[in-house]
Amino acid sequence: LDVDDSEIKAPRAGLIQKASVEEGDLISAGGQTLLATIYDDTTIDVWFSVPDRVYLRAVRNTPEGAPPTVGVRTELDDDFPFSGEIEYADPVADELTGTIRIRASVDNPDRTLLGGLFVRVRIPTGQLDEAVLVPEAAVLRDQVGPYVLVVGEGNVVERRNVELGATDAGDVIVTSGLAAEDRLVTRGLLRARPGAPVTPKTEPPSESPTTSPAE
Repeated sequence: LDVDDSEIKAPRAGLIQKASVEEGDLISAGGQTLLATIYDDTTIDVWFSVPDRVYLRAVRNTPEGAPPTVGVRTELDDDFPFSGEIEYADPVADELTGTIRIRASVDNPDRTLLGGLFVRVRIPTGQLDEAVLVPEAAVLRDQVGPYVLVVGEGNVVERRNVELGATDAGDVIVTSGLAAEDRLVTRGLLRARPGAPVTPKTEPPSESPTTSPAE
C-alpha cells in the first residue's frame, strides 16, 4: 500500500511543463502542492469576440443542430489551415461594444498551435454565388465611398462605385457595382483617370485575371 501511494499518475496525456518540485522536496498532503502543469494540446480553445450580427448570421446559415464552424490561422499562415467548431457563446451581448464573446475548439493534431498565441479567426456567415473577388489594393476611396477603375468601351477609364463585403488574404468581395466581365485596373492607378484613354495590358492568369493600363 505504501509503494502504491508513492506514485502520482497524470490524469491525462499531453505535454508537461517544467516541474514545480524536484526530488527530495517536501510536498503537502491532500494535493495542496502543484507538481507540474500538463497541456492536452491536441485541441486548442480559441477565445474571441465578434459583432453580434456576425454571430447571428453564422448561426442562421448553419444547419439546425450543427455548431457553427471556424477557420483559424497564425501570423505566418496565408490561408486558414486549422478548423474547429464553436462550443460556447456568452448568453448576452456586450452592451457597450455590441459584441459576443465566443469559444471555439480547434483541432491541433500536429501541435502547431500553442497556448497563448494570437490568431485570426474566420467565421462563415453565408455563401455568395458568382461573387466578384478583387485585389484590395485596387479599391479606392473618397468622400462618396469605395470605388474601382475599369477599362470601358474604347479603352477609356471609367469609375464604378462599389459596395464591399469581407476581405481575405489581400482580396475583397465586391457585392455590387462590378461585373465579372469588367476589366479592372489594378496597376498604374495614380496615372489612370476617369475619361482618360489607356492601352490595356492583360496580366497572365497566373498573376491575376484582371487588366491594367500599359506603362
